[in-house]
Amino acid sequence: MLLPSFRAFDVVVNGLPGAPKAGTLLLPVRRKKVVQMNGDNVRAYGADDSPSSWDDRRSLDRSADRSSDRSSDRSSDRYGDRYVERRDARSPSRDGWTDPNVIASWDRPKGRRGASGRESASLPSYLEADAKRALTSKATGLTETIGRRHSGPFTDPLKFAPNPRSQKDPWPTIERALPPVPHFIYDEGWLDKGFSLGFDLPMVRGLQTPHEQRGSFGFLEDRRVHDSILSLYLEAGREGLALPFPEDATPLELSAVRIPHADHHAGGISLLENHWAAGLREPVPDRSTQVDALLYAWHASERDRARREDWTVLLPAMSFPGPEGRFVVRSGRTSALLQTRAAAAPVDAALWRELALRLARRCGIETVASDWVNVMGTNVLFLERYDRDADGRAQLTLSGETLGGDPKAGLSYLGLADILNSSGAEPAKDLPRIWRRMVFSHLCGADADVPAHWQFIRSTYGWKLAPAHAFSIAPPGMNVHRPITVDGKQTLKSADDAVSLAPYFGMKVAEAKAALSEMRKVMLGWERLAFSLGADPRECALMAPVLDDV
Repeated sequence: MLLPSFRAFDVVVNGLPGAPKAGTLLLPVRRKKVVQMNGDNVRAYGADDSPSSWDDRRSLDRSADRSSDRSSDRSSDRYGDRYVERRDARSPSRDGWTDPNVIASWDRPKGRRGASGRESASLPSYLEADAKRALTSKATGLTETIGRRHSGPFTDPLKFAPNPRSQKDPWPTIERALPPVPHFIYDEGWLDKGFSLGFDLPMVRGLQTPHEQRGSFGFLEDRRVHDSILSLYLEAGREGLALPFPEDATPLELSAVRIPHADHHAGGISLLENHWAAGLREPVPDRSTQVDALLYAWHASERDRARREDWTVLLPAMSFPGPEGRFVVRSGRTSALLQTRAAAAPVDAALWRELALRLARRCGIETVASDWVNVMGTNVLFLERYDRDADGRAQLTLSGETLGGDPKAGLSYLGLADILNSSGAEPAKDLPRIWRRMVFSHLCGADADVPAHWQFIRSTYGWKLAPAHAFSIAPPGMNVHRPITVDGKQTLKSADDAVSLAPYFGMKVAEAKAALSEMRKVMLGWERLAFSLGADPRECALMAPVLDDV
């Protein structure tokens, strides 16, 4: 750990032989309550037991008629007992800053009084200006901030190990200056030869923080598991299953770093902690021998009857982005995705996903391979992974929202085209594919497209469009995600409107009209295909208003 309130991870890109380390990721950790006695005030630093709370929660004013003996143990315990831990924040632990729950502090001159009349902590004068700049500038790096305050070589501030007992140690001040949000800094070698890891991480030196409307970096969101999966892990922990997670890990660290499998996580970015890939290491179920046990454990968890052995099988498989009912399984030399119906869902999402993929292939759209089979009387869908090659090696994949999504306006189809036009490996080949998928998604429902469905694979010469792996066909009103717009403002009103957009995607208008006509003919056979897959007639009736409107 480099800072008392942050945990550091090396960011390594897989799938690019010889690529240097991309950079370093700093994630905030949960801090216990610490009480500091300061005159007539009792100030509470740190966060409570709520996983979503990181800021100083409150300042409690002591009454004037309290005992004047402020140093007595009785007065201290009166306020300290309500917190998880009571510690004098002015007295660091004997082992320095190795305890992440210790708030960095040291003996310093008495603070100034602010507008509220309460005493505020003051920084040493020689660091005050630097701390203000670190707070106001996202691109301010540690080298720029504190490097010039030290004599001698100082090439990599993230490897600097100061003396924890030094009163002029800059680390506690910088730690206070950094807001409790994720931070990222590119490695010098990556800045020389690499590329941007997202719209929110331009190729600049110094510390960077996420956009204020997101709260996390795009490449972390691409590998983050669904909130419902995180809830299941916490439920398993309450049932007595020992989970290999740090006690001070935040929900973001759990869902984006600790729960994604070390070997089978989404995308090709690994997060290393002490030279080891972070994440679960328990073996995922094997497709040929353990799918029965996986489905049994899943059905038991849906009925709140999962036992310890069920969680042992289930949890390692639930380490991939997406809602409940999607699992990672071992399939030969690589891994695959398994999807089955969730008991609480009104429709069989796995069946309609398979139907959409088959229709897309008939419309000339490249998709991942899929296999619709029956296991234990339950229909399940096996999917080839879009982020792995034929030999099972990880490929660097980032979503369109990470590469070009505007935090305010959201993802747009023209924004996807801009990704390929600016840094695409084969834009002439991939641009028409975007147009076809845009039209097909609209034919599957006006809100059937999801930003996470658009993935890009990094090759030697740039980004390539990954094969389609999902389409969100759902009854009207069930898709609650933010829709993809055409230009950041307007959505696609009808499939015919897409014809006029064809030149932006490297297609002629006549070619676009012919392609739309063929796709409409394919969509007319959706009901027959649905019944052949075993769809419930009631579900087909729910889907008819969506799929018949072509």
